[in-house]
Parts: sequence; structure tokens; C-alpha cells
Amino acid sequence: MEARIARILPTRGGWTAEQVGQRARKVNYDVAAKYEALRAAAAKVDQATLNYFPRLTWTARYTRLSSITPPSLGGGGGSQVVAVGPNVIPGQPLPASPLLIAAPPFSFPVILDNYLLQATLAVPISDYFLRISHSYAAASHSEEAARLDLLASESKAFADGKITFYNWVKALGQYEVLQQAQEATREHGKDAEALFKAGMASRADVLGIQAQIAQGELAIAQARELVQLAMEHLRLAVQARPDEVISLGEDVTEALPPLKLDAAALRQEALSQRAELRSLLASEQSLTRVAAIQRAQAWPQLVAVGNYTYANPNQRFIPQSQEWRGTWDVSLQLTWSPNDFFLGHASGSEGDASVAKLRAQRQQLRDGLLMEVTQAIGASQTADIAVETTRVAHVAAEEAYRVRKEMYRVGKATSVELSDTEANLFRAKLAAVSARIDQRIARTRLDYAIGRALKPHLLSPCGEG
Repeated sequence: MEARIARILPTRGGWTAEQVGQRARKVNYDVAAKYEALRAAAAKVDQATLNYFPRLTWTARYTRLSSITPPSLGGGGGSQVVAVGPNVIPGQPLPASPLLIAAPPFSFPVILDNYLLQATLAVPISDYFLRISHSYAAASHSEEAARLDLLASESKAFADGKITFYNWVKALGQYEVLQQAQEATREHGKDAEALFKAGMASRADVLGIQAQIAQGELAIAQARELVQLAMEHLRLAVQARPDEVISLGEDVTEALPPLKLDAAALRQEALSQRAELRSLLASEQSLTRVAAIQRAQAWPQLVAVGNYTYANPNQRFIPQSQEWRGTWDVSLQLTWSPNDFFLGHASGSEGDASVAKLRAQRQQLRDGLLMEVTQAIGASQTADIAVETTRVAHVAAEEAYRVRKEMYRVGKATSVELSDTEANLFRAKLAAVSARIDQRIARTRLDYAIGRALKPHLLSPCGEG
């Protein structure tokens, strides 16, 4: 019996629940996905920050124009005679002795190759108040929500890893209980065969024990399968290497001190600490800002724009010449459409509906978390009672075994009776160990329920407040 009990005792270099939880947290796929979501949310914050800076745009352009015949202002291909003087009126007869001047023909040059370098600086004045500040706040709240989602995923992976470890240990203990019980049943079978040959037992007694042995073999096979599944689950939880040896490094035979639990305080702590609830609150705040951005579409947009143009030829100089010249201009641009007014209000109403929907989901999650905490508190209290109950049963089984062993030594008990008492003691001891494993599982779930999964265990034993 001691050899079988030793199989669930800690060994040097074995695994502990804390180590398994930390490894599971680091290799969990959902945690990895949440981490990438956090990186994306952080990039959105960087993008929102850049919107505070005026937008500077550089433009370089080359244009080739088709060739045309430039119009001549002189007409006729030769010089024109023009009358000038104070008494010369277009469309009227010329006065006596007008001043006549020969005007040569004149035309503007046509430059076919056009080059332009332009810098534009746009300052979205109204957006600073109506859009950009809300955009930055929305991105920041989204990043906080992503960070809390990551924390929630890590907490769950950590707690699930510990529970997976304890379930594996518990499966080992159950397997050993069945092995011990099967050995006792086989001993009964031998005794029954001997009694049948001596004429002191019937064939039905022998067959009944053989049926028990067969049923025990089935139970052992099922328990062995459960151990294998628990082992595989544990390996997958921590992504263990195929050649990595898994052994027990934590003493699960010692009971934890009973807890003094303040249910109201734990519920309140869960509401303030659970990352899932805080994440929904941050998402709600983000959507509130998004609704403000959508509503801002209803208002005019004021933008200050400055341009510096360096072109060859520069269109502002007449007549054009094939040389580089620089010019600048500054303008204020106010744009607004009546359509945007109605669209902004409709979009804002849609955003408000999204906020209300998320708020309802947060309230639903809140109620679910309160129920989870209540269940975890009840399970933890029940586990503490089970530890004490199995401890008493173990003490009673030890005393019964001691008495039966003394009786056997003086010939007042048979080997069958001693074997039965020893099997009962083994089951009582494994039941006590199983209760202490369940106690650790209940504490892990309670820590997770109140948001302490990744923090040191802060619950106080009875008497410490």
C-alpha cells in the first residue's frame, strides 16, 4: 500500500501546479491571438496620435502638352498701323491729323514641357475638437480593452493549466485505488477457491468473485484510459516535448487551511478585478467616442491650407517663360453639406445603439460573474468540509487496520479480513488525498472567479480575517 501511495507523492524535479499554469499561460493559442490583437490596438493609437499633426503633402509632376499654333495678336502676319491720341475713339471716325504707330504682331509662347514641385500643409482646425480628440480617446480605450482581454485570456489559461495538472494527479490516484481493490479481490478469489475445494463454499461464491474480478479489470482499463487522456491533456496544455518526462513535484497530500470567506467582499472584488468586465467597460467607452465622431459629421469642417509651388513654367506669371519660379498661397476652407447634417445624426444614433447594446452585455456578464463567484465560494467551502470528513474517515480506517492487524497476529482474524481492512485503509487514504486535490481545484477556481488567478493567493485562513 505504501508503494502505491508513493506514486502520488512529490519527486525531485517534478512538476507543480504553479509551473504548469505558467507554462500553459505562455504557450496558449488564445493568449497568442489576444497578444496580436493588443499589438494591433497599440498601432491604432499611434495612428490616432499622428492625426494631431498637420498633414504635409509633397507633389512632383511632369506634364507634356500637345503642340498648338499660338494665336497672333497682330493679325495678317505683318505690322499693323494703330491710331493713338486723345481724340481717338474706337469705332468712331478718326480726327484730323491722328498719331499713327506701326504695331508689330505679338503672340504668347507655348511651352510644351511643364514641371511642378508643390508642398501643401493642411491644418484640420475643426477636426481637432470634433474628431481627432475623440478618435485618439477611442483608440486608447480599445487598446485598454485589448490589454484586459489578454489578461483575461492569460488568467484563464493559467487556471485551466493548474486544474488540468490536478485532474491528472487525481486520475493517477483513482487508478491506484482500483489497482489496490483489484488485488484485494484476487486474494478473495484465491480464498474462495480454497474454501470451495474444502467444501466450505459454493460454486456460486467462486463465480461471484470471478465476476467481480472481471468487472474490476474493466474499471482498471477505463481508469488507465482516463490517466492517458489526462496526461495527453496536460502535455497539450503546456506544449510538452514528446520526450519530456512528466512527474509529480507538488505535495498534494497536505490539506490547505480552511478559509474564512466574506462573500459580499469577494463579489465586490470580482466586479472590480475581473478583466472581462473591465474590458467591456473600456470597449463601451471606446464606442461612446466613436459615436461622437459619427455625430461630428453633421457640423461644418474648417481646414487651413497652405501651398508653396515651384514650377517651370509657373502659371501665375504671364507671359509664361521656361524658367523655375516659386509662389505661395494660404486659404481657409469651410465645407458643409445639408446631407452630412442628417447623416451625422443618423450615424450618431447608430453609435448610441451600439453603446447601449454593449452596456447590456456588460450587465449580463456582471450577473454571470456574480453567479460564478457564488458557486466558487460554495465549492471551496464544500471542499474544506470534505477534507475534514475524509480526514476523520482516514483516522478511523487506520485505527480499524491497526486493530485488525493485532487480531491477525494473535489468530483472531483471517487474512481475508486483514486484506479487506487494508484495502479500506488505502481507499480512505486516497479519498483524503482526492479531497485535498479537489480543495486545490476549488481554490484555483475561486482565485480565478474573483480575479486573482495570476496574483499570489491572498485568501485568509479561518481566524486570520
